[in-house]
Amino acid sequence: MTMDVTDIIDRQHLGIFQLRIIVLCGLIQFFDGFDTQMIAYTAPMIMREWHVPHAALGSVFAASLLGITCGTAFLSPLADRIGRKKVLIMAVTIFSGMTLIIAAARNIDMLMVMRFLTGIGLAAVIPCTTVMVNEFAPRSRRATMVTMMSIGFAVGAAGGGQLNAILLPLIGWRGTFCVGGFLPLILVVALMRYLPESLRYLVVQGGREAEIARVLKLMVPDLRLMPGTSFAIHHGPGHGDGQPRRARVLELFTRERVAITLLLWLAVCLNLLTMNFLNNWLPSVLTGAGLTVAQAVRATTLFQCGGIVGVLAMGWITDRIGFFPVLIISFAMQAVVACSIALGGGSIPVLVAAVPAAGLFVIGVNNMLSALTATLYPTAIRATGTGWANCFGHLGAITGPVIGGILLGLHWPIGNLFFLLAAVPAVGTCVMATMAAFRVRQQRLAVPVAEPARQSA
Repeated sequence: MTMDVTDIIDRQHLGIFQLRIIVLCGLIQFFDGFDTQMIAYTAPMIMREWHVPHAALGSVFAASLLGITCGTAFLSPLADRIGRKKVLIMAVTIFSGMTLIIAAARNIDMLMVMRFLTGIGLAAVIPCTTVMVNEFAPRSRRATMVTMMSIGFAVGAAGGGQLNAILLPLIGWRGTFCVGGFLPLILVVALMRYLPESLRYLVVQGGREAEIARVLKLMVPDLRLMPGTSFAIHHGPGHGDGQPRRARVLELFTRERVAITLLLWLAVCLNLLTMNFLNNWLPSVLTGAGLTVAQAVRATTLFQCGGIVGVLAMGWITDRIGFFPVLIISFAMQAVVACSIALGGGSIPVLVAAVPAAGLFVIGVNNMLSALTATLYPTAIRATGTGWANCFGHLGAITGPVIGGILLGLHWPIGNLFFLLAAVPAVGTCVMATMAAFRVRQQRLAVPVAEPARQSA
């Protein structure tokens, strides 16, 4: 007897089992957001203490992104080989340990090296948590479940801003890095005990029927399994067999996938460029407009708060009208918001009003692109596809903080800076429209296939 695991997953409602996975993966993203934004919130204090210019901190921001890029290239394919759970535990341990060491940094060079190593740990968080939740989510609730989990990043980034506004005057920037490094280590224990391995991954691996049965019983306590039951998963149109015939990264460039892969990478690159520029430089832009450091940090958290609203709203809408209409409109709205900031000419009320709107569309698009990516590839290369999309995106986004630091150092008017920024999501709108057309054509030509478990030796 062969049991279709996909069918079982798709028939589930949002229950305790699914909520547990959402919460655990959401907590991983929470600490990812907290750690990622910590350097931006502490940047003004570090620059004053070490007497370094904006461009020097731009190199630190870029080092973190470079670490994420390098880590993603290695850890995402590893998650398709050894499992999503093992890689997530490894990633949290790395970035929490490196964050603790940053508290002892004495100069920009050491800070740059530590942020690079921290980035390697952070690299696997978004791809692997997105894939994990996606693979346990019923088809009708997939975008909603992924976005519920994904708000963890925005909550962590926003909560980190509020916490930093309180802690920085009390314990300084080094103390905040100690807090940010210690807390995720507690989460590692919970992940080891309570996070199950992906059912789809276990089926594709083959020879792990006992573990599959155990996870199925956790998900569906009243499920009856007959002795000798085998398991398979069923893919929708356009996925192919799912068994890698060559290196996993090369599987992203088969004839039926190459156009979608390249367009996806470009879209992620453009959005991450915008998001990382705003994530890293908003506090400095706002302090340059006349706010105090504490006010700028609190105002910047509005970017993350807007992102929380955007992520939840886009997930709900996407489950009803699809990914591409939501993404095309949201990219266009990013350009509109950037132009409104530019036309405001550095006005503090305009900046404060536009910041949450920017977060709504920029962070919302970032999470929707991750959720979309996890639907485009079969199980055996899903983490690779999701990770390498982020990898390529970070290669492009590295230039955002660096260019931002250079432009701020040249004292460019805020209006000119944001008019230039508006061009990025304008191009993104065109890319998503083109990708939607390719995807429609791909689905018309493809047929659904079953993906059986690989036979064990």
